[in-house]
Amino acid sequence: MKNQHDEGRRDGDFILAPPTEVENELPFQLIGAGCDFYQYAIERPFGFPAYQWIQTIRGRGVLHGPKERVEMGEDEGMLLYPDEEHRYYPINDLWYVHWITFSGHHVPSILHYLGMRVTGVYRLSNSAIIAS
Repeated sequence: MKNQHDEGRRDGDFILAPPTEVENELPFQLIGAGCDFYQYAIERPFGFPAYQWIQTIRGRGVLHGPKERVEMGEDEGMLLYPDEEHRYYPINDLWYVHWITFSGHHVPSILHYLGMRVTGVYRLSNSAIIAS
């Protein structure tokens, strides 16, 4: 899998912590997070093993999910369900994002309650909370 950190195209902070035995039993666990990342094109024919939220901070991008192609801009983010084929890429050269990867036993029920039942682009009512 292509890794933007290996490419040297990182403009922000990067945190990745492998889960401990205790964390593996939690209903929700944060696996990784990044802030103010330059987002280049990603193609994952077999998906990614955890949930991902990728929030646009500046610029625009495109998500090709399992069923559709959707453009996204500021105040929008994409939720990627585990193990689903997807690809995403910038529309222009300045697509910056914040992202988190997460998993846990209660994640599906929380996402369904929020109406986020599928991989896709979602608009935030108050993106300033994430952008700060």
